[in-house]
Amino acid sequence: KGCGIEPEGECVYAPVSGTLTAAGAPNYHALGIQGDDGAEVLIHVGVDTVEMKGEGFKVYGEKGAHVKAGEPLLSFSKDKIKAAGHDTVVIMALTNTDDLASVEFTHEGPVKAGEPVISFKK
Repeated sequence: KGCGIEPEGECVYAPVSGTLTAAGAPNYHALGIQGDDGAEVLIHVGVDTVEMKGEGFKVYGEKGAHVKAGEPLLSFSKDKIKAAGHDTVVIMALTNTDDLASVEFTHEGPVKAGEPVISFKK
């Protein structure tokens, strides 16, 4: 389960504290986080942006690094994404929902960095 967020800015912040399970080459447009709270989170910037081969993206951490919720993870150029013909939506998904007792969306509409959008119970 997940959600799409249309970004106002050009930075993705860690939604949870945890360990980066996927970051950097060759997937500069996507990150994986194993949350300290048990959540497995996938963040994907744009649609079909893998075709950009990292152009317009900068990742701030390496696979295996520990990040704190709210920490900048990745920056991107909306102009470059749009110029390449792609949508800029940022997709955030929990990839281990089968291991969780419940998953609920807690926010609808505009959201600011740090505001919860998904809650879950183990």
